Amino acid sequence: MDGIKPDHAADTAATLLAGAGISLIHHEVIREEESAIVHALDSQLHTFNETRRGGNVGANKADIVITLGGTGTRLGNVVPEVTMQKIAARLHGLETQVLLKGLQSSPKAGLCRGVIVWSPHPTDHQLRRLPRRSA
Repeated sequence: MDGIKPDHAADTAATLLAGAGISLIHHEVIREEESAIVHALDSQLHTFNETRRGGNVGANKADIVITLGGTGTRLGNVVPEVTMQKIAARLHGLETQVLLKGLQSSPKAGLCRGVIVWSPHPTDHQLRRLPRRSA
């Protein structure tokens, strides 16, 4: 075993988003380390913000940056904490809706620490996604 789990959540998310007409433009798997998460998120947010300032980033224009994984209670699950450092506002109402829907499938959904946040930079209907796997 190499310690890497299959990326089922990212595959499911991509399928659901495609069904809603949202295009995936980037997919990256990173280590479950705070420094790796910070670097990947900063890199994608830099590209994300450059498109709003008219920077030349080619076709990589995104409306959404999504992180998957790292929201549990294990040591090193720091995606919510890193994400909160990069945002303008937390959307508690949407988090509650996601939690209620998740609880319909599993009581373990109540242990999730996922966050839904907003930053003021809307543009095209594209998606950037940063899922994580255990190392």
